[in-house]
Order: sequence, then C-alpha cells, then structure tokens
Amino acid sequence: MASLDSPNEVLVRNTLQLLSKFLDRYEGKKTLKPEQKQTGYGNYQPLSPAVILRPDTVKKQVQVTYFQTIGHLRVKIAEAFGFHINEFNMWIKQQYVDCDDDDDKYIRDIGMIQQVLISRNP
Repeated sequence: MASLDSPNEVLVRNTLQLLSKFLDRYEGKKTLKPEQKQTGYGNYQPLSPAVILRPDTVKKQVQVTYFQTIGHLRVKIAEAFGFHINEFNMWIKQQYVDCDDDDDKYIRDIGMIQQVLISRNP
C-alpha cells in the first residue's frame, strides 16, 4: 500500500474533497441541521414569510417555525416554486444568504422574517 504522505495522494485527497463540496453545493446533497426542540420557550407561532421571485414578482407563502434552520426554509421555498435546492439565490432582510455558510443558522437567531427575496441562478 502506498504511503498517504506522497504528493500524489495529497493531491487526490484534496481533489476529492473539492469535488465533494462542489457536488454538495450544486446537487443539493447537504444534510440539514435538525430542528431544535421547543422545550423551555414560549408559545412561538409559525412564521409565514412572503417569498417573492424576482424579476417576475411571483409571490408565494411558506410556513416555517423559529426552531428550523435557514436550510429548511430553502427546502420549502424550492418545493413551493418547483426549483432544486441550490437553483436560486436568497435574500433575507436585504442580506444575501449563502447556502454553504448561512443554511445552518436557526430562524429564531435571525428574528421575525416577513419577506424573502429569491432570484434564479443564471
């Protein structure tokens, strides 16, 4: 068996990691962070933010809870519009939501969401 420290092995390992990250981003294979349990919190009602597809201004409602992640919101938006998970860009409170960095944030950490803007990737 060849040594794992050889330059070719390191190159192959780095290439596989890069390919895996690429497929996770563009194939929608990333697993979602689980919902938090609601114990110890007040009586939070689900949110129903208005999702607006730009530039067509198609408007739809989705429903999420404060204890779900932005990734869950992304999945519900994709289902509502018939898109793949990473087929659109998303903005919440006029800030771009990066699917790799922000999808693991819980909605309760962001606060009240009334409107979500999306646009299809070119």
